[in-house]
Amino acid sequence: MAELLMPKSPAAIISELGILKADCIYAPLDPSGPATRLAKIVTACEPRCILTAGAAGSVAQLLGDTLAEANLSAAPMIGSLGVETPRTG
Repeated sequence: MAELLMPKSPAAIISELGILKADCIYAPLDPSGPATRLAKIVTACEPRCILTAGAAGSVAQLLGDTLAEANLSAAPMIGSLGVETPRTG
């Protein structure tokens, strides 16, 4: 299971197609949503990886807040389509 934390864009579509081509499943996360709602989705899905894109500072902060609230059994791998890798801790 992968989750995509990125705005609607060509990069999001390409990421979705790549995930499906790898015979995996994904859940999109809306970067304009509150961290509390995103944490519930992340907790329910238990993703192995989260792929992010967008404004580096705002996405990194949202991802950090989301993972802080989520109740996960294992930390997911974090990937970024931007220049900067988001920090979660």
